[in-house]
Amino acid sequence: MTVRQLLKCVATVFVLATLVFYSYVFWADIYGHPSVVTPANAAGSLLSRDSILRLERQPILGSAEAPVAIVEFSDYECPYCAVHATTTFNEIKRDLISPGKVRYVFVNNPLPLHRQATYLATAALCVGSDKYWLMHDKLFAERPREASQIVGIIQRLGVDVRGFTECLNNDIQIRNQIAGDLGIASSLGLTATPAFAVGAVEADNTVHVRTIIFGAQPITTFLTAVQSVLTTAPGGR
Repeated sequence: MTVRQLLKCVATVFVLATLVFYSYVFWADIYGHPSVVTPANAAGSLLSRDSILRLERQPILGSAEAPVAIVEFSDYECPYCAVHATTTFNEIKRDLISPGKVRYVFVNNPLPLHRQATYLATAALCVGSDKYWLMHDKLFAERPREASQIVGIIQRLGVDVRGFTECLNNDIQIRNQIAGDLGIASSLGLTATPAFAVGAVEADNTVHVRTIIFGAQPITTFLTAVQSVLTTAPGGR
């Protein structure tokens, strides 16, 4: 092999490696980084251990007395969010929400690359608080992309189509709520979904964040994070 051929091979390998790296960065940004649980005060984490989340009007599932909160930052068009919603979320409901250990909060973080994400987030909120979580589950399980598909879902849920449509097109309060959610996510530097802030619920219902989880993770990751919060709470649990 001549020197010229060797240099050409090296250049080819470098270009391929660069393409692989940037492909990973691109798709990870869209679909969520499959990272493991990260302590909130570790290098490179998004939140410090003393971060406080003040949440208002976001959908909440679970007991108001639960000592720990899991705050999901999610996007209804994100594939990894759908994976979480249709697998691990069911286990979280069974193992953590139903026993009263955790209250689960959903914060919309529709990414710019997902053109239907804000529309879907609005649709979920427009069914009303009593059917929000049913709509949440349907949107992630069925992943509708057409208006007719969404209408079919709300009809099955018993939601008034006229009122839903009016809300979808004209409800300023819901638009402001989604904008507020985006503001929270932006202030924390959350540019990929899903992400989960896990922390202790304080007396004023704020969340004292202790751990951040990135990507669609197994139930064991959440069990470990919640137990860590419980054992570091005053008096332990």
